[in-house]
Amino acid sequence: MHSITDYPWFVVRLRSNFEKIATRSFEERGYTTFLPLYRTVRRWSDRVKEIEAPLFPGYTFCKFDPAQKLPILTTPGVASILESANGPIPVPDSDIASVQAMLKSGLPVGPWPFL
Repeated sequence: MHSITDYPWFVVRLRSNFEKIATRSFEERGYTTFLPLYRTVRRWSDRVKEIEAPLFPGYTFCKFDPAQKLPILTTPGVASILESANGPIPVPDSDIASVQAMLKSGLPVGPWPFL
């Protein structure tokens, strides 16, 4: 039997503003997740506040058994899993490590339009 951490990373597409909710739900069920967040300043008509926002809006990363994707798909806020005709597309650990290193670097980061 495999541990959940033995599985590759997959990209989960989410409904708008469900990044933190879905990621927390995955974690509560024992999945390994990665939701890259960055700090940004948001301005409202009455105040200015620094918040943490998703680096990839509408997406989170999760490790799971690709043969057992129903628990992922039935999580509130989940729209789909990024997949091809052969099933979910794994994300290399090196790509996840690169994003983690970028966030830990202390350099300013943020989403890029039209990525």
